[in-house]
Amino acid sequence: MSRPATPFLSALALAAAGLGAGCPGELASGAAPAPLILPVAELSGLTLAPASGEREGILAVGDDSDALIGAPLVGRGVGRASVVGLGGAGRELEAVTVDAAGRVYVLDEPGGRIHALEVSRDAAHLVHTWQIAIPDDHPLRKAWDKDDNARGEGLLALGGGRFLVAKQKKPMVLIELGPPGAAAQGVTAGGPPTMALPPGGTSTLVPLAWWRAGGDVPLASLNDLSRGPAGGLFVVGSKPDARAVQVRLPLSPEDERFEAAASWALPEVGDGKAEALAITGDGRALVGYDADGGEPNLVIVPLGR
Repeated sequence: MSRPATPFLSALALAAAGLGAGCPGELASGAAPAPLILPVAELSGLTLAPASGEREGILAVGDDSDALIGAPLVGRGVGRASVVGLGGAGRELEAVTVDAAGRVYVLDEPGGRIHALEVSRDAAHLVHTWQIAIPDDHPLRKAWDKDDNARGEGLLALGGGRFLVAKQKKPMVLIELGPPGAAAQGVTAGGPPTMALPPGGTSTLVPLAWWRAGGDVPLASLNDLSRGPAGGLFVVGSKPDARAVQVRLPLSPEDERFEAAASWALPEVGDGKAEALAITGDGRALVGYDADGGEPNLVIVPLGR
């Protein structure tokens, strides 16, 4: 029986141990944007977690961790939910997103899979897996197969059984994925959608539309995706430098490229690369870096100021 979807931060028992000086809550209330530490090894994905009551927060994954990490934007404490049912793939997570009901979706980059997770107090249980299948005659097939570490680095739920994935490089593209036979709908501004799971435990996603990076996109890699103010679409990259880019919307299935509406330089944090991004409704960028465990790996900076 499927467990009911519950918002992560209200379902997870947040640990009593705080992040100390410079926790997300302190930055959210206006302190200087000093680097923080989230207890995630090789931080690779961030998303805002819908929450009940007054607890809004972030959800993080790492590609050397087998857990989801939650932290409130206001207040102290972090929570950990072990991922159950993924086996070794639970340590290869590159991106995370949520839907309107609070169900969590994670991207297994090497396996080319998206997993739906429903979270209880201290565990995230696998309830469905989509295998990403690139047809033999598709223009992206050769590039997708060539390097399993340059596939999906960002993930957003679009509704209607569809997802948006960012292929990191060679080439840098955004891909609309959906059920076989579905019509491409493109990408418009919007918040987390309602997502219905297909019957059974597994199903397939295929490319419905895709867009190359336009010449005005000042990035050489796409590392994560985020919604932002008014449901805008943002990407983050680490090359040639750390930078967030707002994508011009809408993206029509007939478009060949995505273009930059705005971009912002981001801080460099130690030796880590900017790998993860979540944008708050008031325009603050939460930027995650793939630093070693225990090293600073998160900053919160205002955009456009």
